Amino acid sequence: MSRQQEVDITCPGCGFTGRFVIWDSVNNVVSPEAAQKLIDGSLFLYECPNCGEKNQVHYACLYHDMEHRVMVQLVSDTEESVEKAFETYDKLMDDDIVKEIGYSSGYKHRLVTDINSLREKASILRDELDDRAVELMKLIVLARNADNDQIPAGARSYYVCLDEDSGLVLEFVSDEGAVSASVDREMYDSLAELVREREPEDKGLRFIDSQWAYEFLSER
Repeated sequence: MSRQQEVDITCPGCGFTGRFVIWDSVNNVVSPEAAQKLIDGSLFLYECPNCGEKNQVHYACLYHDMEHRVMVQLVSDTEESVEKAFETYDKLMDDDIVKEIGYSSGYKHRLVTDINSLREKASILRDELDDRAVELMKLIVLARNADNDQIPAGARSYYVCLDEDSGLVLEFVSDEGAVSASVDREMYDSLAELVREREPEDKGLRFIDSQWAYEFLSER
């Protein structure tokens, strides 16, 4: 199910206090419109009704993709929030009722600490891709283009969508702006096969990010 609540929020620009809808959880089947707003980022965007200034609002949110049996949890990037997320997950998985219904057996669980990563995970699921292979691909593309002036050093990379040839469109974001590039599907497919061979089981609440990708490739 999806859960939402309305809260007061003060505009940092003019100080006006307005109302803003916070989604504690978004189910892509129950609330497809909210799921699309999560992907495009507007679910976290507050527009002040007084001055019109727009600001991104970071709040904890659970994205539930029922079609692909994946849950992605967004928390703040503090050590306390991350530890609490893992503790809550462990307690849930130890619950007798949860064990009895086999809830955890077919589900994948992800943890992210920023809105863009949550949006990216939802986009990857929408396009029926493996986020592990996508993370490996992003790391390799960045490494191969380390001397490419078009991709700024230190850029953060995000998956966006599939192009008309089923290639993967990546966006590279830095303080200088953002640039996009398409990566051939063949590269993704080979990495997806590698992941399935080396990591056939995908269990537990996990960070699947650039650090995970680096450690995965370092083990080869």
